[in-house]
Order: sequence, then structure tokens, then C-alpha cells
Amino acid sequence: MLVMAAAGVGIWRFRRQLDTNSLAAVLVAGVFLLLMWRSRRFIEYAAPFVTIALALLFHAALDERFRALRAAARWALATILLIACGFSTSSAVTALRQRPPADRYAGCAAWLASHTPPGSIVFTPDWDDFPLLFFHNQHNRYVIGLDPSYLEQRNPELYHLWRASVVAS
Repeated sequence: MLVMAAAGVGIWRFRRQLDTNSLAAVLVAGVFLLLMWRSRRFIEYAAPFVTIALALLFHAALDERFRALRAAARWALATILLIACGFSTSSAVTALRQRPPADRYAGCAAWLASHTPPGSIVFTPDWDDFPLLFFHNQHNRYVIGLDPSYLEQRNPELYHLWRASVVAS
């Protein structure tokens, strides 16, 4: 929150130097950061909009400095950035390969579907488990689905019970 406040003060201080596109991107990114603060579900929107806002804010200054460099320094910087992108891509591929398989909860979901009445509530420990369970079993309802804040708004008592179980585990 402190970083967001500092960024807000900095942007407000230099607001007259921002063009309309940059200011709009910063405002949209700020809204999604605030929404993300409320619910982690909005990370899907916050990350790209923050990246776009930063690119628009720093493009002119970085472009000016980049053009001031000698050709050899530009090539060296471009090579370093290319290598960094390669490492980033490699780590992303590794992370994707380590995620659980789509059939991870297939057996559990089938058991739930065959041993519970339709619409029974399934109490999952984390919302990350929901997609894998729901994919294989729409027979049941899930306490935590897309986002825990939905449960908190709908049923605060059940949310606090879920939250206590997560903290305890």
C-alpha cells in the first residue's frame, strides 16, 4: 500500500507532464490495483494494466537515454534484455510444467458425485482447487469457487469458518 501511495504522490506531482493516454493508463492501473487489494482475483487485470502504464510513463525517458548510448552499448543492452527474456521464458515454462495435471482431482470428484446428493456443498481448503474439482464434477456446489470474497459477501459466517480452517492448516 505504501508503494502505491508513493507512486500516486509521484504521479500527482508530475501530472501536468503526462499526456492523456499515460494519465488514463495510470488511473486504470490504479483502479485495478485497488480492486486487487480487495480481491486477488483482479491480479489478472492489474498486472497487464500496470505494465502498460509503466511502459507509457517511462517510454519517452528511456527512449531518449537509449538513443544517447553508443551503438556498442545499445547492442550490449539489447543482448542483456534478450538473455533476461530467455531466462524469464524458461522459468515460466518450468512453472507451467510443474502445475498439477488436469485430472488431479478426477477420482475425488467422481467419488463426490456418486456419494453425495445433488447440490451438496463441498468445503475446499483453497480456491485454487475449485477449477480442477468443478471441471470433473458440476453435481456439487463449492464453498470457495472463483474468489473467496464472493463467499464473504454472500455468507460471512461460512467465510470466517473457511478462513479459520485455512489459517489452522
